[in-house]
This record gives sequence, C-alpha cells and structure tokens, in this order.
Amino acid sequence: MAEAAPAWEVTAASVRGPDHARERRPRQDACAWRAEGNRLVAAIADGAGSAPMSREGARVCSATVVDALSRLPSPPPRGDEEEEAVRAAVEAAIADARSCLECRLGGSGTGSLRDYTATVVGVWAQGERGWLFHIGDGAAAAARAEDPADSVVSPPENGRFAEETFFFTDRAWRKHLRITPFSARNLVVLTSDGAGSFTFAPRWRGLDAEFVGPLVRHLEDRSPAAARRTLARVLRAPGAQAISGDDKTLVVARLRTVG
Repeated sequence: MAEAAPAWEVTAASVRGPDHARERRPRQDACAWRAEGNRLVAAIADGAGSAPMSREGARVCSATVVDALSRLPSPPPRGDEEEEAVRAAVEAAIADARSCLECRLGGSGTGSLRDYTATVVGVWAQGERGWLFHIGDGAAAAARAEDPADSVVSPPENGRFAEETFFFTDRAWRKHLRITPFSARNLVVLTSDGAGSFTFAPRWRGLDAEFVGPLVRHLEDRSPAAARRTLARVLRAPGAQAISGDDKTLVVARLRTVG
C-alpha cells in the first residue's frame, strides 16, 4: 500500500456584490489557483470600480501570476536570502501580467495600464511552509485548521484615506509588494476586500475562528463541486451581503493527508 501523502485541497468561490448587481455592472474580482500534491499557488485580484477594464486586469493578473509561479521549483525555505528569491519570483510573475496588458494596449493604440487597475493577494507554498504576497487591500492568512485564530496575517494596505489603496498596475507597485513567510501551517485563506471583514478578526489580528473553523469543517465533508456551491452560498448569504456591497471572493486551502 502506498504511503499517504499530504496534499492541498482548494475551495474557491467568487460572487457579484449587491452594489454591482444594482448598478448592472459585472463582477470585477477574479481568482486562480493550482494545487499539485503538496504544492499550492493561488491568487485573488480585485479590479477597481473606477477603471473601465479592471475586470480583465483582475483576470489576467490572477491567471498569469499563478501560471508563472507554478512553473518554478518549490519556494525556498524561510530566511533573508530566500525572501529575496521569493520576491524576485513574484515580481517577475506580476511583471509578466503587466507586460501582457501592455501588449494589448500597444495593439489598440489607445488607453493606459490604469484602465486595468486591480489589487492582488496570493500564496506560494509547499507543504506547511510558504509565502503570502500582497499588493493593496484584500487579506491573506496562513493558520492551523485546528486553531484558525492563530494566524500569520497579511492585512490590507490602504493609503491616507479609507478608500485609497495600491494596485499591481501602479508605477510604484514594487514598493507596495509585501512578502510574508509562514511555516507549520496547514490552512491558507485568501479574501478580496469584500469578504475580508467577516473572515478576519477585528484589526486583522487573525482569522475569525467562529466563522472560519465551522466553515472549514463544513467544506471537508463535501465533494469539490458541492464545496464550491456551499462557499458561494455563504458569500451570497444576506448577512454577508449586508456587511459589504462589494464583490466577494474567498479561497480556502487545506493541507490534508490523502491516499
């Protein structure tokens, strides 16, 4: 009998917020992920409502970053030199997304990269160790599924005003790219800003254990398709919609022993 091995299992859902529904605008969040055994790469990008092509910017950013990091060897272990290597890899992946969009602009002869404005938050992990990466709002955490409140958190970064944040399309995007290492964690949660307030504890001290703990246990007992439907229902619930009128995207990744 083959020895059981740990593997990441991912459930992701993204729903349109009531503000966008009321205004008849499409959902501007996008997410992508790839889990191969105990390797995980996932990203959420949240398009800015003020940018005309932000939905496409979010889609290209999340998909390109996940594809680029998935092609690389495993992320290095923690340490100063390793963080430099991770930062270089994530910067290259985001630069690929920017280049893809710049090529489209070159072909059209009009517009600017600001038309595709979006934030990005993600994870690059192998087994119980890895790195969170982040530009702008949204939030990410790595935790123990047994105790979600004990979390390594990458909180939102806002500017001088509450509604101001930073984007992968900004000229100074490298300045605002944050890299956060973690180890001994078997649960990763990523959110767009619309879902962050009810997924995290106040002041971003950690995940909200009363929400995340039952949610993780609830998803474990379902097939992948059923888990996605369940997570989407959670995001569409009246309580969640009342908290924020924005789009809501949530990625829940659990490292489990399989086989």
